[in-house]
Amino acid sequence: MYADDATDGLWFSIEIEEEEFLAFISSAALHKHFNAPEKAEKVLLRTYLTHQEVIHETARRKFLNGSARPVKLCVHDFKT
Repeated sequence: MYADDATDGLWFSIEIEEEEFLAFISSAALHKHFNAPEKAEKVLLRTYLTHQEVIHETARRKFLNGSARPVKLCVHDFKT
């Protein structure tokens, strides 16, 4: 079972308006929304890389809608 924990997941960087931002996606979001089969870091990384465009766009949108830095993506940030 994956808890939507803001400390269990992957950090990544994105560019928004020519500025680099740190962002985070929870293991639970990778599992539930992108079907990561397990919590092993290499599996989560592979899942992130496969869906990087959607993840980055979600992080950009969340920041531009007023989220504080660093942007943290959890299960509820993705439509199921």
